[in-house]
Amino acid sequence: MFFSRLTHMTLVLALAVLGACTPARQRNENTPAKTPNSAPAMAANFPKVSFTHEAASLGDVVRKVGQEAGGGIVAMSGLEERSVPALSVEHMPYESLAKQLADAVECKIAPLSHAYFIYPERYEALLQVSLEGRLHERFAAMNASVAFGAKTPLSNVFAVLSESLGTAIIADNYIANSTCGEIFMDKAPLQAVLEAVLMSARIPSEEIAIDCTGEYLFVASLRNTSPKTVLLTDENSLSAEQRAELDRVVDVVLPDTGENPLQTAFGAKAARLRDVLTPLTRQLNAEVAAKRTLAEVPINPCTMHKVRIRTVMDLIIRQWPLANFGYEVNGSQLLIRPR
Repeated sequence: MFFSRLTHMTLVLALAVLGACTPARQRNENTPAKTPNSAPAMAANFPKVSFTHEAASLGDVVRKVGQEAGGGIVAMSGLEERSVPALSVEHMPYESLAKQLADAVECKIAPLSHAYFIYPERYEALLQVSLEGRLHERFAAMNASVAFGAKTPLSNVFAVLSESLGTAIIADNYIANSTCGEIFMDKAPLQAVLEAVLMSARIPSEEIAIDCTGEYLFVASLRNTSPKTVLLTDENSLSAEQRAELDRVVDVVLPDTGENPLQTAFGAKAARLRDVLTPLTRQLNAEVAAKRTLAEVPINPCTMHKVRIRTVMDLIIRQWPLANFGYEVNGSQLLIRPR
């Protein structure tokens, strides 16, 4: 599964990390639980907006609001090309502006904890998306400002988040190949950002499995049958040196780091396994090989920081949603192969 060309990628607000490993700002600590019938305070308290724009697509208008006024608007994927007439407002309440944009494209809005969500009728189920209690405390304490253009594959979204936050957020192919809508959010907890991304990509939370430890966050479809650990070598047969090597902490950017890893995270496309073995070997400082039959299997763009080698191997292979693959330790070599 290879990606379509990225469009409308916004770099201006790419990601401003606000404290990846520190508690959320005090004003966020008492944000009430999100329900479809309650409007959390953060979105309602965005400042009033003065804004002028000629007739354009919803994606273009939302992007300009983010660049000039900040706050937070999330548009569901598929709405970005709908036309919005020219508008000019002075000191308009933020919610009124969001509603005006939604009305222009015959949609509804809902206040989220840190943004307004624009969506069509019959998609109310997306308002139930919640990762409450599903993130490790380390990830729950992360905060960021984000801006992503419509049609950005979620693999790139998660790679950018990972690179900017210095962590590892990976999705399997079912999730990673979905695309988000136009998004910008100022100073939001990572949980709120991830929820908004899933909502914009039209992925209900009940259709995903979250595997989140202090080391990584893996987002998978419930259709993914790959086990949590895909090491095929019996752990008891490994030498102390081999176990120590698997537990060595590394940083990995695929398909390759490039000159600017953040730029790579934004723009990279899926690559064949055979083409990432050399950069993976270089970044792990350990030989990685694969059976010839797997040479053409796609590897989505992904970034992993401060993770063990065994975690890197698990997450790369768990992208493939079938429980048919793993890796074995052959001396100092890591061999990816069918089971």
